[in-house]
Amino acid sequence: MPRTWSNSARSYSDRPATTSSQQVPEGKTAKNRVHLDVNAASRTAPGHSEEDWRQVEEHVRKLAAAGATVLREVNEVSGRCVVMQDPEGNEFCVH
Repeated sequence: MPRTWSNSARSYSDRPATTSSQQVPEGKTAKNRVHLDVNAASRTAPGHSEEDWRQVEEHVRKLAAAGATVLREVNEVSGRCVVMQDPEGNEFCVH
């Protein structure tokens, strides 16, 4: 991973970066089976306040400037996120 991309994926706040795994029923047919969720908002529960969503949008802009691509915005009952793709084609979500 290019150094500039690696730096951009780090936390932009004092909160530590965390990762978690989620099992899905379908198999992956492409490069990898890892999907990262980047929690950019300061929320701790599902759903977003306007301020939380502003934080998500700001983080999306920073990641896009570092080489990520916005694929789509998801706004469902279960939550809201922006699906992005890193320069190597791996998808991830920004919440």
